[in-house]
Amino acid sequence: QQTDVGQTVFWAPSVGGGRGCVRITRPIRGTSRLWQDVPCAPHTDYKMQVWARWGYLSPQTGQGSLYAEVYGINPDGSLGKLFGLTQRPSYPPGAHCGKRLLVLQPSEGSATASRPLALPPDCELYRLEADINVEELTGGQLRLAVVDQTSSTELGALSVEGSDGGWNRHTANFLAPADSNLSLVITATAQGGHAYVDNLVVTDHRLTVKPQQVRLLPIAQWLRLKRGQLPKLQIPNSELLARGGQMLREAVREKWGDFAIDFAASGPPIRVQLSGEQEPWPATEHYYLKVGPEEAHIQASTQRGAFWGLMTLLDLLTNTPDMPDGTAAIAGCVIEDWPDLPLRGSLLFSVYDAQERLRWCQRFARLKLNTVVIDCADVFFYLDDPDKQHLAQRAFADFRSYGLEPIPCLNSFGHAHAQLAINPNVAEGSWQQDEKVTLHGQQPTALAQPNVIRTPSTDIVLTNQDKSITYQDGRDYMVIPGEMKFPFLYAERFKIQRTENSRISEGATVLASYDWVLPGLGNAYSYCPSEPQTYEIMIPAIQNTIKYLQPKYLNIGHDEISQLNTCSCCQRRNMTDAELIAEDLHRLNNAAHEVDPEVVVMMWADMLNPYNHGHRFQGENEKDLDLMPKDIIQCVWIYGAAPVLNTGLFSFELFHKYGFAGVTGSSWYGLDCCRNWGIVAKEARRKGINCLGVWYTCHYNRWEGLETLADAAWHTPTADPGHQ
Repeated sequence: QQTDVGQTVFWAPSVGGGRGCVRITRPIRGTSRLWQDVPCAPHTDYKMQVWARWGYLSPQTGQGSLYAEVYGINPDGSLGKLFGLTQRPSYPPGAHCGKRLLVLQPSEGSATASRPLALPPDCELYRLEADINVEELTGGQLRLAVVDQTSSTELGALSVEGSDGGWNRHTANFLAPADSNLSLVITATAQGGHAYVDNLVVTDHRLTVKPQQVRLLPIAQWLRLKRGQLPKLQIPNSELLARGGQMLREAVREKWGDFAIDFAASGPPIRVQLSGEQEPWPATEHYYLKVGPEEAHIQASTQRGAFWGLMTLLDLLTNTPDMPDGTAAIAGCVIEDWPDLPLRGSLLFSVYDAQERLRWCQRFARLKLNTVVIDCADVFFYLDDPDKQHLAQRAFADFRSYGLEPIPCLNSFGHAHAQLAINPNVAEGSWQQDEKVTLHGQQPTALAQPNVIRTPSTDIVLTNQDKSITYQDGRDYMVIPGEMKFPFLYAERFKIQRTENSRISEGATVLASYDWVLPGLGNAYSYCPSEPQTYEIMIPAIQNTIKYLQPKYLNIGHDEISQLNTCSCCQRRNMTDAELIAEDLHRLNNAAHEVDPEVVVMMWADMLNPYNHGHRFQGENEKDLDLMPKDIIQCVWIYGAAPVLNTGLFSFELFHKYGFAGVTGSSWYGLDCCRNWGIVAKEARRKGINCLGVWYTCHYNRWEGLETLADAAWHTPTADPGHQ
C-alpha cells in the first residue's frame, strides 16, 4: 500500500542493489508513506534493515526526514503496537549521495565495519576519499584504515575526532604493493551517537585542488625518508611560511607516528626560494614545485605563492611507514601552478573560538582559499567595546597569518537583527492609519497592533474623526508603553488614556495612526532607511570596523529586504523603492570611504538582480540600476546547478552593462552548482567582465561542496554537457 499512487511513490527496479527499489518523493507539505506486510513467527527476534539514499527533502532548505517503522497489526487490521523505529536524521547527508551511506552506532564503546577493497589498475599511489559527519558522535573518533590482509599491514588511514562539525571531505594517500589483498576497516569508538560515512571511494592519486600543470614522477624518483628521519625545512623568515611549515610538521606527525621525532633532523631538505619580483596577479600566487629523490624545492616570487606550494606538498605526503625498506615518501613531481580567479573563499558565521578558528584556517589554506567572509554581528556592531575589539583583531590576525584576507560582513537593510537588537525602533514598520479608538474616562484602551515604533520621526498620532484637531500627547492623552523588543512577539500592547483636562470628550472615538512591527519574522526584518536613528547604528559600526580591523574589503550585506517603503516615514517622502535603496547604499558607501578611501565595498546582489530578488529592476525599470553607486562589488548568489549556467552569467553581464566595478559568484553545497560557478566565472572573464572570484556559502552548516568549489575557483573547469 502507499499514499498518492503514482504521484509520490514510484517503482524503480533499476536503482539499488536489492531485488527492487522504491522512489518516494516528499510532497510540498505532509508525508509520503509506503506500507508492506511481513509475516513473522511468534517469540522470534527480527532485524529490519533499510538501504536508502536521499537528497533534498525540501527544495529550499534540505530539511525533513526519512525513517521506517515496524507496527503490529490488530485483528481488525488497524495498526497496533510500535515495535521499532529507525533513526530520523535531522538533515539529509547531501544531495550528491552516489554511494551507500554507512551509519556506525557505537552503543557499546565501538562499532566496526569492513569490506574488501578493489583498486584501480595500473597504479601504485592511491587516494582514499570519504564524506564524513561525526557531529552526533559522543566523544571518541572515527577511523578509516586501508589494511593489507596478507601481511596485516596498515597502508594508510584517516581519523576524524568526534564533534567535528557537519559534513566534511577527508582524504588520505597510500601506496599499495602489487597483488596486495586489501580491505577497508572503518571503526567508530565513542560513548554513543552516530557516525556517518558517504561517497567513499578509492582512486588513483589526485590533488584536492588540481594544479594547472602537474607531472608525477616514477616511484623510484620520490623523496624517501628513512625510519626516524624527517625532512629539514629551509624557508625564509615569514609568519605565513612558518604556518605552512607547522602544518607540514603536524601532518607528518599525524600520518607517520613515530617518524615525527625531530622535525629538524638531518633528512632531505624542503627548500623554499623567493625571487621577490614585483609582478601583477596571478604571478603573486604562482609557484613552481619539484620533488625528487634528493629534495623538494619550491620557487615563487611571493610568500603567498610559496605558501601554496607548501599546501601542495601536504597533498603529496604518502602513508607508507611499513614498506619493506622501512621508508616513507613524498610523491615525486614537477608542478607549475597558479590560480584562475583572484578571490577564492568561503562564508563563516562563527570564528571567535580559537580552536575552531584554527581548524577553519588550516582547512581553507589546504584548499588554497585566500578570503573568508565573516558574518558576526555580535562583534562588528560592538567594536567600541575594547574586549570585542581585541577578539576581532585576534581573529583577523589569525586568518591573515594563514594567507586568508578576512572580509567583515555587516548586514544592512535586510536581515537587520543586529540593528534591531540595539534599537528596535529602527525597524521598517507598517503604517496603521486612522484606527478607531474609543476612550472612556481615564480607562486605558489598547491599540489594535503590537510593537509600536516611537521615535522623533514617527509616533502615535491621535485626531478627531474629521481630522480638524490633532491631539497632543501629555495634554489630551497619555501613552502607556507596551513591550517593544526584538525579536518582536505578540507582546503587551501600547495603550491610550485620556488626561484629566483632555480635549477628547468622554466616550469619544478618535483616529489613531502609528507604525508597528509584525511579529514572528525571526531575523527577516528590515530597517527603515528614512529613520535617522538607523544610521546612528550603521555608520559607526562600518567606520569602527574599518578603523580597528583595517579590511581590504567590506561586505555590507543588503540582501533579502523583506519590507520596504511601508512605514509612514518612507511613504511621506514619496520616493520609489529604487530611490530608497540607492540613497541607503550611497550613505553606507560614503561612510566606509570617509575612513578609508581604498576599501572595496561589496554587497550581496540579489535585491538589485532581476534574475534573483530584484523584481524592482525588471523591464523598463532596469535603468534604475543607474541610481546605485557603481564602485560597490555585486556578489551574486544562485544555488541551483542549472540556473548558474544561465542566470548566473546573465547577472554578471547585467551588472557589467550598467558599469559596476566587479562581480563575484556564490554557491551553496550542491556539487554541480559549485562546479558550474567556476565555469561561469571563467566565461565572464573571457568576455571582459571583472569577475573577481567565487565564494562558498555554508547555510545550515552544509559543507559538502567546499572542496569542489575550491577546485573550481583555482582551476576553473570547462563547460561539459554531462555536468549541466
